[in-house]
Amino acid sequence: MSSTTAVNVGGIQFDRNDLLGRGGYGSVYRGKYKGKSIAVKRIMKEKDGRDPIAGNELKFLQQLRHPNIVKLVHFTSDVDFTYLALELCGASLDQVFLSEDDLRKYKGPALPNDFEVFSQLATGLRYIHSQRVIHRDINPTNILISVKHTDQGEEATIKWADFVFAREVSERGTFTMSGVKGTLPWFSPEEMEIMGRDLRIEKTKGSIKSDVFKEGLVFGYILLNGRHIYGENEYDIVVNMKQNNRVNMSEIHQKHLARNLIEKMLTYTPDTRITSEEVVDQLQSIKTKLIEGEKHLHQLCADNCPTHIRDSIKILMQIGVDINAENIFGWNALHILCRYHSSSHFVDAIKLLIELSIDKNAKTNDGSNALHILCRYNSSSHLIDAIKLLIELGIDKAAKNNDGKNALHLLYECHSSPQSFQAIELLIELGVDLNAEDINGSTIPVNVDGIQFARNDFLGSGTYGHVYRGTYKGQSIAVKRILRSGAQNHDNELKILKQLDHPNIVKLVHFTSNADFDYFALELCDASLDQVFLNGKDNPKYKGPALPNNFEVFYQLATGLKYIHSKKLIHRDIKPENILISVKHTDQGEELMIKWADFGLSREVSERGTFTMSGVKGTKIWFSPEVMEIMGRDLQIEKAKGSIKSDVYAEGLVFGYILLKGKHIYGENALEIAKNITKSVNMSEIGIHQKHLARTLIEQMLTSTPEKRITSEEVVNQLGDIKNKLTEEEKNLHRLCADQCRTTDYSILPQWMFDTFVYRSDIRDKIESLIQLGIDINAKDKDGWNALHFLCRNNSSPHLIVAIKLLIELGIDKNAKTNDGSNALHILCEYNSSQHLIDAIKLLIELEIDKAAKNNDGKNALQLLCRHNSSPQSFQAIELLIKLGVDLR
Repeated sequence: MSSTTAVNVGGIQFDRNDLLGRGGYGSVYRGKYKGKSIAVKRIMKEKDGRDPIAGNELKFLQQLRHPNIVKLVHFTSDVDFTYLALELCGASLDQVFLSEDDLRKYKGPALPNDFEVFSQLATGLRYIHSQRVIHRDINPTNILISVKHTDQGEEATIKWADFVFAREVSERGTFTMSGVKGTLPWFSPEEMEIMGRDLRIEKTKGSIKSDVFKEGLVFGYILLNGRHIYGENEYDIVVNMKQNNRVNMSEIHQKHLARNLIEKMLTYTPDTRITSEEVVDQLQSIKTKLIEGEKHLHQLCADNCPTHIRDSIKILMQIGVDINAENIFGWNALHILCRYHSSSHFVDAIKLLIELSIDKNAKTNDGSNALHILCRYNSSSHLIDAIKLLIELGIDKAAKNNDGKNALHLLYECHSSPQSFQAIELLIELGVDLNAEDINGSTIPVNVDGIQFARNDFLGSGTYGHVYRGTYKGQSIAVKRILRSGAQNHDNELKILKQLDHPNIVKLVHFTSNADFDYFALELCDASLDQVFLNGKDNPKYKGPALPNNFEVFYQLATGLKYIHSKKLIHRDIKPENILISVKHTDQGEELMIKWADFGLSREVSERGTFTMSGVKGTKIWFSPEVMEIMGRDLQIEKAKGSIKSDVYAEGLVFGYILLKGKHIYGENALEIAKNITKSVNMSEIGIHQKHLARTLIEQMLTSTPEKRITSEEVVNQLGDIKNKLTEEEKNLHRLCADQCRTTDYSILPQWMFDTFVYRSDIRDKIESLIQLGIDINAKDKDGWNALHFLCRNNSSPHLIVAIKLLIELGIDKNAKTNDGSNALHILCEYNSSQHLIDAIKLLIELEIDKAAKNNDGKNALQLLCRHNSSPQSFQAIELLIKLGVDLR
């Protein structure tokens, strides 16, 4: 604000240049009071400093408190003016009906329907009259529109304003007039009749009924879109009112539910005119009828009986039904029409509703406009014409719903009919953004023969195509899309996938193609094996449940490959990226399966497992020595033979990769790996212990000569034997952890020496020896107990603490739970009351066991300790757990 135009009086601030309006007794400015935006009404005082005008308005504004009356926020004055700080409103009613090119035109949200506006005005006026006050200057300029922003959107409220001429009235609603006040075209007949007479001599009585007449004029003004019931200009209005000639009343249809009410409000004689209270009552009755009419309109638009729809809708409009009325879901007649209607008159019905001024861009509660609904639900033969019409009539074709989806998103997601494909092409042609992202960042999905996916929901890529996350018949899938050039490979992959049906092979769900691409709908998996060994900060890092123990992974891979070979097929591209992890959620928990994938390079083989090679295929660092040896040679001349044994070699490399936690057996880079494979580096140079039960198996799989290499079937058999051995060794681990007895008498040694040199060495050697075999430190028995559980249940020797440390150091899952939901701390507190209990609890909590965990009965460690033990150690343990923050309740 410039210093010359800024005003600050009693905390009311405004700029004289920021003018909102001007009247006979003052001006209104936009301003602030205590940081809140307000309207400032400034009224000039009389020469002697009195302010009867402002004083009169102030008196009534302080008295009147109602949602439909403008609120007084503050008032103050100086030598020349009185300042009223009033609730700031968006516009006055007359601004609604200005021409679009008028700068003063109301540009806010649409007003409520006509009857809601009438009802708000009527309840406001009834309240004014109930306070024994008459307004006396009712006209559109003194009716304001307040817009509030709520969680449900913008809410417009209608408010009475400007109480300069207001007066108190008697119990009977009358007052002694000292003159006619107000705005001439908005006078009542009785006021017009006495204009110019000296009322001080006659002592004429005025009545609140004149307010009702003016309110009736306002109702007519709204229905006539800004025209006066009695004429087009001030002279005609005065003449016609004196003759009681409502020249424009004929434009309000005889059947309109407001017509009869307005006629009662415009009764010429005040004594027979209805009261403001009766206006409210009649409006309530009308609103009940209108609700039924709105329901009928919606039902009509959902009904496919076409012959009467135009006439029926017009009749409803004639009685005053709100064409834009919405149901509880925010659906108007156009939304419902686009959802349900599919008759030959569908397009005509859309035209009619828009012709009758329905808001074509209105949105439902979920943010959908009519075009969204049409594209989501309607797949009739008239879909194309309806889309064209809506866009031609100016619907917002780029609009998005609350999920950020535009019409194209919805069309792609919900339909696969011939009409929908044409509609997709039409929307793209008409400029709807194909690459628009929804609220989750997803772009328009591709929909080909029921296979749906979004181009930016990308899972991975290979030499021949890309893989996306998608759906088919409601099922989540992986979509492999391959460019159709070189289609013989794709046909081969399709043929092979159709032959394979095994739990350790990714399943083909559906296949289709178009002019450009082949689309494989495949079982959706969670990750590939290489993602398990990525750095923890890497986004593609597998973050699902832990894989089964190594030998279980080997066994699943081996049985899958054995099945592939039994079908006289070779995979030819075995590597961690083509091994997938599938996690299924079952009643028993998460079920994890390892699956072979990507059969793009697969081939049929002979009975002997051989095939004639036409080239070297696959990924170089996972080649067998025989494949690496013939790279670069002209195999079309030599007709070299390939063998399924190369798959076994690559599988052996994968086994080593898993044992080495993501490192290749033969080196750190492609050059080093190729050199070491062709030289067949001795396994002793590899970081897999000599005693490991997989070591001999992997050596047999990595035999450099294919003829001496074991078969995929022999791999499965050997793994079966190994699994049996491991089961026994896991039982030994559990027995070791449950055993308190020692055959050697070390009692002559001091305790610290026993802990340091004897027990630690004894149990470490035994457990480490088992680990070297490849035993799973986390192996569980049928009740879900692992070695740490057994240790905490059965061991109360002086060496319990050393053993707990050792198991956790060797990688046991300290938070693993038994079938009944108990972790090691629960078991320790339920069963162990030895003198080492305190130290064991401290150690487990120090090593970050979940101290707040509960078992399946909802009990934590503290509750189990209180329930099962009463030794001196247990009381100290209870105090310790409470001190460490375990919840006593």
